Formats: sequence, structure tokens, C-alpha cells
Amino acid sequence: MNPNQSRCILSYHEENLFKTKIMQLYALENDFPIAASKAEKGKDYLCPECRAQVRLRGGPSRQTHFYHLALPKSCRQHQKSEEHLQLQIRLVAAIGNGAQIEARFDPIQRIADVAWHAKKIVFEIQRSPISLEEVKERNLDYQSVGYEVIWILHDAQFNKRTLQAAENFLRTTPCYYTNIDKLGVGIVYDQFEVIEGNRRNFKGPPLSVAPEKIATMPQIASPDMELPQILLSRLQNWKCYAQGDLLHRIIKENNLSLSAKKMLLLESQRKNPHKPAAAPRLAVSTLIKKCYLAALDFLQHRIN
Repeated sequence: MNPNQSRCILSYHEENLFKTKIMQLYALENDFPIAASKAEKGKDYLCPECRAQVRLRGGPSRQTHFYHLALPKSCRQHQKSEEHLQLQIRLVAAIGNGAQIEARFDPIQRIADVAWHAKKIVFEIQRSPISLEEVKERNLDYQSVGYEVIWILHDAQFNKRTLQAAENFLRTTPCYYTNIDKLGVGIVYDQFEVIEGNRRNFKGPPLSVAPEKIATMPQIASPDMELPQILLSRLQNWKCYAQGDLLHRIIKENNLSLSAKKMLLLESQRKNPHKPAAAPRLAVSTLIKKCYLAALDFLQHRIN
């Protein structure tokens, strides 16, 4: 990607966008993403997903966007949210050469949001609800062709008190969150959290992550060390991690034992919290009987 094309992508989120329905906001020019705000009317571009011809339209009262000359039924570009598109553009700009937006994997009939072929990594961005079955199928499909999947979930839909089934599963795989908005402002982030069942009992402050800086999971031998669930799950299941995430920060501190103790203490405080015992309740018939006997006892003492 040359500097001019990179600047075109990065400057896109600096412009004010009209609040309208979801539209296709970027296309391909010579296999490089171009924002609608930088494209020319009357010129042919390619849809990054279906590779069909698209052109630019818009005006004073309508946001500039691309439209298909003939929309294939299977193309989903016009359905993607602006937040989704902004993160795709940011990832491609950050990774640079080797990153492919809307990458086709014909053997498994999949189209990845962003594929980093040199690292054999696929980034899947999720802004809308998704089923557990679909998440598992995508992971297995990409793994079958040798790619690791890193999921980035938007916190407008995820990272709530109650975890959706798909999100609960994804917390055991390479997965981060994002708060990037329609203008491209925001971060990709990780967090320390305490999850019990499908409930998130605690989450720490967001830890900014650089998803374009990936490292393979280290081999940490800790047979005699008790670890918090979030670290144990990652060490057992993840194959890679990103710079700035929870594990990366602990490795930089070079004191796994101390970090683990702190997190274990917090985890123990947030899991199975001790609640004061509720006062015993009396059945209505028992309560009436007790009141009746108390009244009789009172009258008996008055008579005597």
C-alpha cells in the first residue's frame, strides 16, 4: 500500500458523516480500499466482496456512497455498519502490505473481513448478534485451511453483564472488544474479567490493544502455580495474542506469580459473593396462628 492510499484510508474517519441508513462506504481501486469521500463520480470501482462494478452517488442531502450497477443477492456490503467498516479500514491501514479486505476463501466458501496471509490470521468483526453455531463453524472452517481467527466484538452489542452464547464461547478463543464509532474514533481493547456461567461479575478498565502486532503464545510452565480462570483459559486454548492485551502486559512485568495472586484475590471476591442470609419467612397460616396465640396469652394475663 503506497503512502497516498494509506492517507486516503486514514483520513476517512476525520470527516463528518451524515446519520443515515447503512450504505456501502468503500470500494476497491486497483485492489486497494478507497473511501467514498475520496472517490470520483462516474468512475468504475470494484465491490470488495462480490467484485462487481460499483459507482459513486450522493449529494447535499444524502451521504456519498457506492452502489452496485447490478446487486448480486449474495453481497452483504450494503448491510455492514459504519463501525464495522471503520475497523476493517483501520486494520488494513495498520497492517499494510499483506492485509486483504473481504478476502475470499473459495475452498471453504467464506469471505473474511480482513485476512493477513503472511501471518495466517483472519480478523472477524462482529457488530450484530451472531449464533453460537455460526461462530463455531467459522472457526473450524478457517482452521481447516490453516488460519487462526481473531474475533473483535463491538461493545455496542457485546461486553454486557449477561454474555450471549456466542460471546461466552469466544472468550475461550483469541477475542477482543472495540468501541470504534462511525467516525473511526475508538480503540480495540482487552480487559481482566470474572465470568461465572453466562454472567460477567466483574470487568476491569479497557486495555488498548494493537491487533496488528501479533505474537505466538509463550510456553509458560506453571504446574505449582494457581492461575485465575482468564489466564488459565488463554494459556490452554489461545495460539496467539496481541500487543497490549492482558497477557502481554503481565509478560512485560515479568512477575507472573504476583500478577496471578492479585487477580486470584479479585476473582475470589467476585465469584460466589457471600450474601447475608435472608430472614426466614413464615407461612401465612403459621403467622395467623402465632398472632392468635399471642392474643389469647395477652387476654389471659389481663383476666388474671
